This record gives sequence, C-alpha cells and structure tokens, in this order.
Amino acid sequence: MRVDRQDYTTGQPILVNGSVSPASSPLNVTLIVTSPASVAATATSRVSSIGGSYSHTLVAGGSPAWVSGVYTVTAVCVAFGATETATTQFAYTVQVQPLGSRGG
Repeated sequence: MRVDRQDYTTGQPILVNGSVSPASSPLNVTLIVTSPASVAATATSRVSSIGGSYSHTLVAGGSPAWVSGVYTVTAVCVAFGATETATTQFAYTVQVQPLGSRGG
C-alpha cells in the first residue's frame, strides 16, 4: 500500500492504493487514517477481482481531528477467516489562512 505523496496540506487529495493477493470477489479494504491525536478518517475501497488492486482518494483536513504531524494509513482486509493489514505514513501540515484586511 502507498500514498501518492509524502506531504500534504489542507484540502489536498490523498490517493491511497495497493493490492490484495489472491484477488477474489467481492472483497473490500477498510482504510483507517490515524492522526497524532485520533482517527482522522475512514473509508472503504472495493478490490478489483482482476489483479486485486484497490484505490481511494481522501481529502486532507476538514475536521478538528486533522492536526499537523505524521499520519498512519492502515489498510485492513478480512477474507477467508483471516485478517491482513498494511500500513504507510505521510506528513500533514495544517494550512493557516491569512486574515483578510478589513476596510473601515
């Protein structure tokens, strides 16, 4: 499993992809994104029965759980009575919006 970049800021898409072997259908992978503070996001991605690949795009930020730091993405797949996991990491920086000038 991997992400498309190693560093993200608020609003940027995070592409997570990987593969499961052996591929079978129907099969899903649950993605859990953990911030330094708590779980920041979860998602489910369907696994292709041809090649066993999966892909999902998340958006960085958007909730108070997204704080600056190193994040871990864990892919969990349960099949045939067994649970398999894979992990990867990325860095996230909260993008601070500049305050607009106020006329008066």
